[in-house]
Amino acid sequence: GRIRALWMGSRLGGILEDFLFSADGHVVSLQSTTDGRYAVLEHEWRKFGLGALRFLARGVARDEALACFEKALENPAAAAADSKDGAAAADSQAPGYQKE
Repeated sequence: GRIRALWMGSRLGGILEDFLFSADGHVVSLQSTTDGRYAVLEHEWRKFGLGALRFLARGVARDEALACFEKALENPAAAAADSKDGAAAADSQAPGYQKE
């Protein structure tokens, strides 16, 4: 189980800080935004890259984003429920976040 970069392009809308694989097999990313805030997104693998499913948190301070990110390891749905923006679809934009 290692990840090796084969392609350096990205469809992520923010600046990738970290990522993890959740218990349900999705990829969760921690991203910083151009305005110094943070977003946590849940993604699924599509034929050629990641597709965003929803924000677990967006436009939040680093501490709140890290707490959400760590909680998503075990249960992304609970992480989303704890966040004020958790259920937001990934196609809604947050300030400083560029749509995929």
